[in-house]
Parts: sequence; structure tokens; C-alpha cells
Amino acid sequence: MDALLSLAAKHVAQLSDSPAVGNMSLVYNGDALTGLQQGMNSFGPDNANALLAASITLSWRATDW
Repeated sequence: MDALLSLAAKHVAQLSDSPAVGNMSLVYNGDALTGLQQGMNSFGPDNANALLAASITLSWRATDW
């Protein structure tokens, strides 16, 4: 969820030129990366799809299309 919130906040920050929303995006991004790292430590069939989705979402957030 944090990965999606980070991506959405980055988009809103770019549209509105709001530094506060940009900072919020960075906070969500950090939380998402922490969660991804914790999920990778217990990787298995139960969380594989969620980890893939988070990885893809974070990679979209990392690039400026």
C-alpha cells in the first residue's frame, strides 16, 4: 500500500508543485522500501505476488517518464 501511496503522492506533487506532498511521497517511499526488504526476508508463496507488485510500483516511482 505504501508503494501505491508513494506513486500517487509523487504524481500529485508534480501536478501541484507542492513541496509538502513531495515530502509525503518520500516518506511513503521509505516505508515501502522498508516493507519490501522485510518481505524479502520472509519470501515465499504467500507474499510473492505482493512483493512483485510492490517492486514494480516502486520501479515506476523511481523513474521519471
